[in-house]
Amino acid sequence: MPIEKKKKLLNLIMVIAIIVLFSAGVLAVGVLKGWFGTPKSAAVMQVGEASAEITVENKIGTANIERSGVAYALKDSNVLQNGDVIETLNGSSIDVICGDNILSLDENSIVTLNVEETGATFTLNNGGTFGELSAPFALKMMDTNITLEESVFSASAFFGSANIYVYDGAVAAGENEIKAGNAANILADGVHSSSLSIDALNSFELEHVAGSAKTLCYTNDDVQKLKADRLKATQEAQQAQLLEEENEAQIDAKRKENEKKLTEKANQSGAGSSADGKINTSKAELTCTVEIRCDTILDNMENLTEGKNSYVPANGTILATSTLTFEEGETAFDVLKRACELADIQLEYAWTPVYDSYYIEGINQLYEFDCGNQSGWVYKVNGCSPNYGSSAYTLKNGDAVVWAYTCAGLGSDV
Repeated sequence: MPIEKKKKLLNLIMVIAIIVLFSAGVLAVGVLKGWFGTPKSAAVMQVGEASAEITVENKIGTANIERSGVAYALKDSNVLQNGDVIETLNGSSIDVICGDNILSLDENSIVTLNVEETGATFTLNNGGTFGELSAPFALKMMDTNITLEESVFSASAFFGSANIYVYDGAVAAGENEIKAGNAANILADGVHSSSLSIDALNSFELEHVAGSAKTLCYTNDDVQKLKADRLKATQEAQQAQLLEEENEAQIDAKRKENEKKLTEKANQSGAGSSADGKINTSKAELTCTVEIRCDTILDNMENLTEGKNSYVPANGTILATSTLTFEEGETAFDVLKRACELADIQLEYAWTPVYDSYYIEGINQLYEFDCGNQSGWVYKVNGCSPNYGSSAYTLKNGDAVVWAYTCAGLGSDV
């Protein structure tokens, strides 16, 4: 065979080999991820007289799955298989669905699914979960088997201990039966049961209790009262911190500087003396209120940039209404900058020569276009929107400044 023909034949063989290897790789990944329909190894659970596949839905933020040693991003409607490990990252959550059984995973949680002849078991390795069940369900934490049926519960596992709270029905934790309104603490020495206090619930658990359609041991009024009390305490602590740091540092320094200037001016002109001959340097304190909110995002979470969920507070308030003092001539931008510094809130801005003002690019890691092509930060003073930048608005005593994140209409939704 001529040399040229041999070369062409070898090249053809190499091309075919590459195509075969590439196709095999695609096929392997496709089978792993379920690209070609429901996998034969799909995990199922018995729900009543029928069986149902275990899937994931309602993903918010970033969640990953590890299957057969390969990790990749989890998507809604993915069908789970035996041995799958699900992990939610910071600011993310996802629901595991099987029939009418719903298991919601909190952020930073890791769950492993094991399927045996007796059924499917979820092992909570780390993090928290909330479940609403209408059929038998098996959970495992710290080598303790937990069986549940027609119940509402939450479970958490952190740092060598685990907890389970029961809101409706009853669960069996090891040999202990835990009824609604009670809790079980799982430690190395065994399971310890006690009555459940609503004060023990975190924000994830409170949100799911409030959103449940079932009659639980706590009413929605109980939940809303606790949330309001916690918000009030947070606001009071935040306000106290702002005032304390402001008075001790910046405002005190500025006041002394102004008093010095007034004294020097009075000594030079002879003006400003009181009846007893002393210099009167007293000056009325100027105050305003500042609030930073992004509650409009809560109604547009589907448009939010992936991974930004953790920067959106559950109530949409980044900085509760806080009173700050300011000096004459300071602007809305000056006070925003100081408030963010004192409250340790991230702030990014840029000078825009066209408008002769500073432009607020991002607050608390939420930036322009993070929630739609018309989203970004706007400000209002006393309920009105000034038609110029915040660094061009000179504050007046008693002004109420609100910074709000708009998602639509360039501010029409705030």
